[in-house]
Amino acid sequence: MQNFLEVRLWGAVIAVQAALPFVRQSITLSGGAGMLRPTPGFTTAATALGAIEAFTRAAASELAPIRVNAVFPGLVRSPLWRGLPADEQEAFFAEAATTIPVGRVGVPEEIAQAFTHLMTSRYTTGQALVIDGGATIGAR
Repeated sequence: MQNFLEVRLWGAVIAVQAALPFVRQSITLSGGAGMLRPTPGFTTAATALGAIEAFTRAAASELAPIRVNAVFPGLVRSPLWRGLPADEQEAFFAEAATTIPVGRVGVPEEIAQAFTHLMTSRYTTGQALVIDGGATIGAR
């Protein structure tokens, strides 16, 4: 647990501190939507990701007028899955898609759009934007 917290939470905190002398307008952090509906065995990750959300809000308050936001992606079809054979990847994504209200997993470009929005929206700060096709609402 400690290692995951060090990498995810303290990595974000240290990165923000190191960037402050160079940042004028916006900081956008990255988390993960899994914190909203954690599954067994995901306690450490959910805790760290929830802490990133709290840090985002606290930093937005403390660092204003610098805007601080975070993107929390759900399941995304990306090179991170290349360790699985292609047929297993497809089976995994197909099964996962049955539980996501939009009926599919995300693609990296959709997550990039969320980052771009938060970095350029001059009236948005302290927000945690979940991009998961509705998976965390569990409506499917």
